[in-house]
Parts: sequence; structure tokens; C-alpha cells
Amino acid sequence: MPELTDEERNKLREVIQLLEPNRYRAYELRQEGATGAELRVEFPGRGRPISWANGVSLLLGNPGFEIGNQIRADRSLRFLSDRLLNAGGLDGRLLSYVQEMRDQADEALTARAYNNPGTRAWETMRARQEEDDEEETDLEEESIEDVGVTQTYQIYAWTYSGIPSVASSTVVKIGLAAAVPRSNAWRRMENSCRTTGSPGAPTMLRVWQGAGGPDSARQSESELHRSAGQRILGGGSEWFRTDLQALDTRAQALGLERHFAVNPA
Repeated sequence: MPELTDEERNKLREVIQLLEPNRYRAYELRQEGATGAELRVEFPGRGRPISWANGVSLLLGNPGFEIGNQIRADRSLRFLSDRLLNAGGLDGRLLSYVQEMRDQADEALTARAYNNPGTRAWETMRARQEEDDEEETDLEEESIEDVGVTQTYQIYAWTYSGIPSVASSTVVKIGLAAAVPRSNAWRRMENSCRTTGSPGAPTMLRVWQGAGGPDSARQSESELHRSAGQRILGGGSEWFRTDLQALDTRAQALGLERHFAVNPA
């Protein structure tokens, strides 16, 4: 792992605090001894703040933190590095350092070769469904992080080919994705439907695209959920029986651009 001088580390702290004050505050609290539970109280409903803190620790090169040990910390580091690199406030050796750390985190995430004891135990003890649920949660958080970097997002609606549509009524899952390949609507659909006994092949019906950060993305998703109509009991919070044309109208009113559309047969 590259080494930072004290001056470079202080400069990096300043840039992180300016661009991502919540992540830096979580890091400060963690340095003061705050537990994960205490961080969740400090940042309610905001993902996993302990991963925010660990990502900052990784980027600052703190002792005891290494890339390749914790998947969420590495993902937090990649997000943070992208934010700093895209902001354009770094130069010289510090710019090269952040890019190298970002590349190392991305390599570890791509390889998914996490070998710490906690990861090994998780892989051997969890059932496949629990693993899929965890991966879905991770992908959702990754999508939100990507939205924060790109300031663009997708709202999607997909169904299974074996679920019949009646007149204008279609059963769909409405969710949120980023507008990048690793966490876009099609990746989210593929990840969500990897279970046995699925009623047919997954079929993407709508993808709307919007501009803005995580708060705007969540707001658009919530508005479409409210407009979707009847929620499917037992299907979780994102499955609805709805009218796709009505959703198109509502999406347009929210300033979303229809990026992809297929009507069920």
C-alpha cells in the first residue's frame, strides 16, 4: 500500500471532509470509539456508517486497515476515491495515490477473493437464499453509491414472463438502480431473480432515467411506488399490480426520461 506523508494525509483529510462530511464525521466518531450501533443512531436510515468510517480509514492508510479484507470497506473506499477524483481537487502525488488506492479496491471487488475469517465463516454457514439476500442488499448500496458519483439514476419496472397481464394491469417490481453497468437496472433484475421456482424468465418492461444524487433517486422511487397502485401482499415492498401507461405519465411528471420500454404481450 502506498505511503502518505503527514502533509499529504492532512490535505486528504481536508478534501474528504469538504466533499463527504457525513462519511468523515462517521470516521471521526469511530476514531473516538463509537460502535457500529452508535453510528447508526447518529446517521439513521443512511446505509452502513461503519463502512463509511472504514473506507476513510483505508484511504488515509490507517494502521490495521488493508484492502481485500472487508468487501463493504473496499466498496466505500472505491466510492470515496471516485468522488475525490471526479471533484478535481487533487494533483501530483496525492492524485496518483488516490487513483492507485481506487484501482486496488476495484481489483479486490472484481475478484471477490475475500479471505478474512468473517468472510470465510459467512460463506460456509449461510444458506444460498441468505447469501442472495445479502448480495441484493450490497448491490442496492452499491447502486446508491454509484448514483452519488454519477448524479444519474434509473428507476425500473420488471416482471416474470409467466405472470399474466390482464388488460392494463401488470405485476411488476419497481426499484432503483444506478446508470452504470455494474449496478444498472438489468444487473439489479438479474440479481433479484436468481431463485428456484421463478414464474418464467425475468422481463424488463420499463427503465426511466433521472438526474440527481441519492436523495433525488430515492424520492423518485418513492413517488412511483405511491403512484403504482395495489401492492402485492407477500411480495416485499417493491411489487405492485399497476398500469404501465399511468406509470409513464407519472415518471414524466417527475422529470424522468423513458430510457427503455416494452409492453407485455
